[in-house]
Amino acid sequence: MKFFIYLGIFAFLTEHSLAQNINKVNEFNISGLITNAENQPIDFAQIIIKDQVKSVIAYSYTDSIGNYFLKYQTLSDSITLDVSRIGYIEKSIRLSTKTATMNLTLNLSPNNRLTEVVITNNINAINSKNDTITFLSKAFSDGTETNVEDLLTKLPGLSVNKDTGKIKFQGREIKTILLDGDDLTGQNYKVLSKNLSADWIQEIEILKKFTNSRLLKGLIKSEDIAINLKLKENAKAPLFGNLLVGGGTTSKHTIKAELLSYLKNLKRFSVIVGNNTGSDLETYDMETYSNSQLEYKGFLFAEQILNESPLAPPFFKNENFTFQEGQFVSNVMVVKPTHKFNIRSFTSLYNNNLNFNSNDSLSYILPNNKNLSIIQSQILNQKPFEAFQDLKLDYTLSKNEELTSAIKFKYSDKQFRSVNETNYDSIRQKEAIIDQQFYGNISYTNKLNSMWVLVADFQIGRSHLDEHLNFYDFSKNIISANNQTINQNYFNLGGMANLIGKINETFYGNLLLGWAKTSSDFGVSKLYSNKYEYKNTFIEFNLKADFKNIHFNTGARFRSINTIYNFQKYNNFLIEPQISVSLKKRILKYFTSEFKGIYNSEYVFFKPSSLFDKELSTSFRSKIYYNTSAHIPTKNDFLIFSVNISDNEKNYLTTHFEWGYETNNNTLSNSIFYNNDIVINEFIQNSNSNSLFTIYSIDKYFQKIHTSIKLSYKNQISNSVLSIENISGSNRLRRDNFNIAAGLILTKKINLSLAFNNYNDETNWLSRKTKFDFQNYLFKIIYNYSKAIMFNLAFQTTDFGKNLGGVNSIVETNIKFKPKNGKWQFEGQLNNLTNLNLVKISKLNPFFFTTTNYPLQPRFLLLTAKYRF
Repeated sequence: MKFFIYLGIFAFLTEHSLAQNINKVNEFNISGLITNAENQPIDFAQIIIKDQVKSVIAYSYTDSIGNYFLKYQTLSDSITLDVSRIGYIEKSIRLSTKTATMNLTLNLSPNNRLTEVVITNNINAINSKNDTITFLSKAFSDGTETNVEDLLTKLPGLSVNKDTGKIKFQGREIKTILLDGDDLTGQNYKVLSKNLSADWIQEIEILKKFTNSRLLKGLIKSEDIAINLKLKENAKAPLFGNLLVGGGTTSKHTIKAELLSYLKNLKRFSVIVGNNTGSDLETYDMETYSNSQLEYKGFLFAEQILNESPLAPPFFKNENFTFQEGQFVSNVMVVKPTHKFNIRSFTSLYNNNLNFNSNDSLSYILPNNKNLSIIQSQILNQKPFEAFQDLKLDYTLSKNEELTSAIKFKYSDKQFRSVNETNYDSIRQKEAIIDQQFYGNISYTNKLNSMWVLVADFQIGRSHLDEHLNFYDFSKNIISANNQTINQNYFNLGGMANLIGKINETFYGNLLLGWAKTSSDFGVSKLYSNKYEYKNTFIEFNLKADFKNIHFNTGARFRSINTIYNFQKYNNFLIEPQISVSLKKRILKYFTSEFKGIYNSEYVFFKPSSLFDKELSTSFRSKIYYNTSAHIPTKNDFLIFSVNISDNEKNYLTTHFEWGYETNNNTLSNSIFYNNDIVINEFIQNSNSNSLFTIYSIDKYFQKIHTSIKLSYKNQISNSVLSIENISGSNRLRRDNFNIAAGLILTKKINLSLAFNNYNDETNWLSRKTKFDFQNYLFKIIYNYSKAIMFNLAFQTTDFGKNLGGVNSIVETNIKFKPKNGKWQFEGQLNNLTNLNLVKISKLNPFFFTTTNYPLQPRFLLLTAKYRF
């Protein structure tokens, strides 16, 4: 009842605000002439008009005789006019909007300092101003980067997870990637980072305290981070792009087309990729939901049960191992029909056919110092297909009101086939996984006054997941009785009202009221079906305070949870506190430091897929079984302490230290049983676990010699309960990883890239230790024979020791030729230069150890031509 009273109060405030006088939108014209110091006209100078919150409302270019004309609409009392042109110093002036028509002539001064920078090569690679850090792209590029991701990995403080594509700055994951200030992709920024050409980028901006709502600026203490990619001037054209085609030995072929449109009311990036070289198409698997945020609010989604067969091993590229024929097509764009209305559209299609072989030697841990050994060979085929659509509409109702709606849809169909030969049997396995997701959202934002903003939000979602698993036993010539079909259906509905603002210049507040309901059905092979209903009503408050250099944040979430499972009703009332304190301080003259401590507590309920109390096959060799409760949640407590010290003005040094401790109560423990070569894993909700992790990194850029060095160390120690064949004991897992990477400019013509990784893994179960370590090395030399010709040789190796796979090396080389006109680029690439047959990779898990032989693609030559238009 109280929840609806609060909603009534918010509705009253909203109605009261709507009744207030709304400012009239006025139209303005501005024209004039742009000249140089000699009063000669300047053509193609860019004219940008921004409102009071620095949003671009109009832009144009001067014609061949320096004239310009712009028509725009604004609610602001004043505007900012920015004029820029390559070779001239940018000019910015502030103008009043009291006059409907203005005529303005401006003079631009030549940028002599820019010329001096180019000649002396003494450029400022990094600049820091307020909450923005700017990296000059060419200061970190060696010419081998194929996409933005390759460039970002070289910037101090930035790290990229090659497996997931997630990008972090000083340990914190970024929210999105902007393209010249516009968000084209939302959380699916991998489309830009993995496909946009690195040589289109002039600067990379790190935007701290990022918020994408103009009404919340100045009223929210955001800790989000975004990346803004600033394009080179020649890329800011109505039509700009690249077309790459290539072919090679062993019938290899590749094609990639990139198209960028940069217009007054349209910004678009399109890409088409197709190849059979094995090159990654990792932008596949778009996120329909921002799952972490929605699950926090009470939405639940289907989770896959079946295991997907792995492809390429870590450390190496897919094209070294995988035989594929794949295509990826994507179109992302922002359209601005009027100054009030924005449309963001994101469309992608992915299709692939992958063939992959491997040979495994697995050793499962048994009590009394015994092992279960399995020798296995696999022939794998995967055929994934995905279609994704994201449509977002933003409409400005008035100066203080905005309306946003979004629709997302994803359809994926993954087909897996494998033939598995073991020392026990011969099994053919087929998997078909069909996933359909829909999500809709409508949000209303009202700036009630200069201090408070109300955000009302309604969300709806649907998720349907079908998983089919079939086995055929060649050794017995029978169809397995373990065939199964799993069906999951989820329907989500929720609404939230959020009051955000500041009490005064020191204290900021946030009050969130919400309700969400999930209804689901989990069925297996039409024999079993479980109905599940989950209702989450919550109130959350946060109070933030700024005392000079100290930032304090405290709050709590109060949740009323109602669940129905197997016709049993359960009720829970939970309190989840959170607190954080940070201290920012200037050290010495140039160094900025931030010390931060965070404590957070949360409760997590098990989903229907983790409540099903019957055996489920996840592959031909593994089964799972759950012994859990629908009304007893897992309690997770987090304590994190971090230190960031950086100097982006003189020493170009960034260091990050993070220490964290996590405890889990009423969590799952593993109980392992073996039935010949079948591994049965029973998950029992009866134990506690904890994990301690340490992360340390330091990045240093030496501007005078254009050299970057990155060092990082990660350590994780986890303690949990593990039972094997009814013998239970504590299991301790420790993992250490040390990494160093450097980019060196030895001479004007020779660049060198070096990387070293050292991994140490150790498990200790009932005083039985299993330990192994390995090293990974990378050596790359770039020789610029001339401005037109560049040679690149890359050597990568892993060393697992004599008894665990030995030394495995892969060598690649390529040569690039760029004619003087800058339009063409020709490249020859030789893959697997030494023509090795396979590499051996070892891996340690809590209850088994494996060594896998990965066959390499035979040596092939690939010739490509790229044309810029």
